[in-house]
Amino acid sequence: MSWLDSAWTYRQAIVVDNTSGSATIDVTATIPSDFDPFWDNVLASGFDIRITLADGKTLATYDVDSFNKVNRTCTLEVDNLAAASTDAMLVLWLYWGNALAGDGATTFTPSGAKTGYIVPDCMPAGYVVAAGAARPGDLRPSSRIQKTVEEELHVWFDLRPLLARRNTPFAGSPLCEEIEFLQLDVKAGGVSQAPMFDEDETRVITPGLVRTSVKAGNDTSDYTITLTVKTTEGKILNPRALLLVRDLDEA
Repeated sequence: MSWLDSAWTYRQAIVVDNTSGSATIDVTATIPSDFDPFWDNVLASGFDIRITLADGKTLATYDVDSFNKVNRTCTLEVDNLAAASTDAMLVLWLYWGNALAGDGATTFTPSGAKTGYIVPDCMPAGYVVAAGAARPGDLRPSSRIQKTVEEELHVWFDLRPLLARRNTPFAGSPLCEEIEFLQLDVKAGGVSQAPMFDEDETRVITPGLVRTSVKAGNDTSDYTITLTVKTTEGKILNPRALLLVRDLDEA
């Protein structure tokens, strides 16, 4: 990973839904109106906006559409993105906060665009899986999560222990590799349980935090939540957690 340039002060992940997708895609993403760090620091012209690939350095071909800082409206568009996976949630980076930047956008019309999502930084709440190396001989995930059949939960994966770090942070980033794409699965006996998860709700929260969504299941049954992560350094990571579905008896 490499930060675009130290002249850019801020960045945030854009997670693109390319599940059951294509090898080359266009992308559209709306910047939330309540994303204060963006709206409070972006130029009134929007000229400091940049979008890069997952490596944080390579510029994408992008357009800034319907930008209005006063009304806090902006749609970002990416053209002809070579997808790292045709069935995963992909990662791009949005940069802003360079007072001397000129306009870097290109005008084009997206076709069949995939949706990108931007989530402001927030602290994990509820279940957090601290990803790490498993001990030799361990056959079951060490992290255990319990829910009822009716509960729909956000399960957070903290991937920072598995991502290479710099000795000295650059432009505020401690990482030297980033997440390229993510795939979520919930399994029982090695069989995927599609009704139990919403892969398209997977989000990346800077830095190295991933939010997933799980639901449903059968009472008194055990499942494995598996997150497959490819990094920009070519690593494949498979952090897991054991999901126990229990409708508790009040008696």
